Amino acid sequence: MRTYKKVYKINYLEIIQKLTKEFPALNILFRSVHGSKGLEADYIIVLDVVSDFLGFPNEIQDDPIFNMVLASPEEFPNSEERRLFYVALTRAKKKVFILTETGKQSIFVQELIKNPYQVEVFGNRPDKEIRCPVCVEGILLVKNSGERTFFGCSNYPYCAHKYDNGAFVCPVEKTPHTDENNGC
Repeated sequence: MRTYKKVYKINYLEIIQKLTKEFPALNILFRSVHGSKGLEADYIIVLDVVSDFLGFPNEIQDDPIFNMVLASPEEFPNSEERRLFYVALTRAKKKVFILTETGKQSIFVQELIKNPYQVEVFGNRPDKEIRCPVCVEGILLVKNSGERTFFGCSNYPYCAHKYDNGAFVCPVEKTPHTDENNGC
């Protein structure tokens, strides 16, 4: 099994190693989406499809020089990541499972749920989605920047709206929360 840089909150490699020992008849592989191009499997699990710095799509801004070398600007937000997500979804012969976090769903997950695709949602759905008052398309998500926790638009960097008054305060209830798990 290849090594990988620790970019996940959960040690998936350790989990896969335990599952491989417990179920030796299963062929469980851990690959990046780039590493899975051209391959297929019966079942695919796409991890960390969240709205986050290293989520899917990631929120790392491209260097402005990158846009200078493109033949023409991309028409859709996150178009390169969108193509990569398509690669991830089309590797499965039978079924794809997409793992996300309540309240931090990637825009890609939100689009799949809203469209007429055969999608089953397991787990908890957020009780309230707080629409971004600036772009109206995005939703306000809990974000962390070092020591600070705030609500930011899911369409970042295209919409940089954030709700932060120095304390972690719910924009709906206007009440402080002690941590990001105390949702609105």
